[in-house]
Amino acid sequence: MKQPANPLTISARNAGQVELAKYCPRCCWYLLRIKKMPFAFGMPGLMFYMEQVEKAFIIAYLNRTGSLPKHLKPFSRCNGSVEFPYAMHHFHEETGVIVSARPDMILSNPDGSLTLIDLKTSKPDGGGKEFLPQYQIQVIGYSWVANAEKIGNVTAAGIIYGDIQVDSFVKDPLKLQSGEGFNVPFALSSHDVPLDYKRLTRCLTEVNKVWNAERPPKGVVGCKDCKLLTRFVDFENNLQLTDLRLDAAFPDYHLIRIQQDFDRRRTRPLPMEIEDLLSEDHWDEEGGMWSNWEF
Repeated sequence: MKQPANPLTISARNAGQVELAKYCPRCCWYLLRIKKMPFAFGMPGLMFYMEQVEKAFIIAYLNRTGSLPKHLKPFSRCNGSVEFPYAMHHFHEETGVIVSARPDMILSNPDGSLTLIDLKTSKPDGGGKEFLPQYQIQVIGYSWVANAEKIGNVTAAGIIYGDIQVDSFVKDPLKLQSGEGFNVPFALSSHDVPLDYKRLTRCLTEVNKVWNAERPPKGVVGCKDCKLLTRFVDFENNLQLTDLRLDAAFPDYHLIRIQQDFDRRRTRPLPMEIEDLLSEDHWDEEGGMWSNWEF
């Protein structure tokens, strides 16, 4: 297979999957090229609404008090919000990768520097713990892009977790009843991320190496995604082999096999050229590959 002609463009969040315990170079190779897997489900709309709620609360609190709650240290010193482009990207010269970023919030500090915040709706030590290394690279990369794009001097970064207090609610649900429904308790906690840009460089170096590999690298032993990918391909291969065998054994099956093959190819008349597969096509419109899939 030919090497891609265009440089790799990847979000800092997606590059951060290199630091996950279950990172697999083979899966990464396929995802960088396919960009979106079939049967993928988008993130539930409720998650986006929760992020809006978190953001609205933080900004309202800043406007009223001029700072954040003390328990959100070290971000409690932030004194305002900063406007910035919805999406940014910058060329990382050391690795030759274009890094993209979509920060949730950038806040100002009393000394004029900036703090970049990413919002996560999960339990810090539950659903968020497994993906913490990736989240850290995400905010490190977003901070690097914000600095490179002259948004300001980002000197601090981190994560604010929004944790739904399910246990407290279940103990006495009717206590939290409102006029037309109920109010769910929601707790915010902070996680500081040191801006170690060497970690970002290591991740970008790895994904760029995988991007430029002509063949998929060796997968991690026991990787569940590798097994699922192979199983998916085996289903299609076995179907086609079965059709060929039936066609050879039963002449009347010939037209059925042609129809089956036609149905398979109906989504696109001809196999795509490798240059088209590797180009920046419409599959990237919604962020591509890991936009709604954390592995």
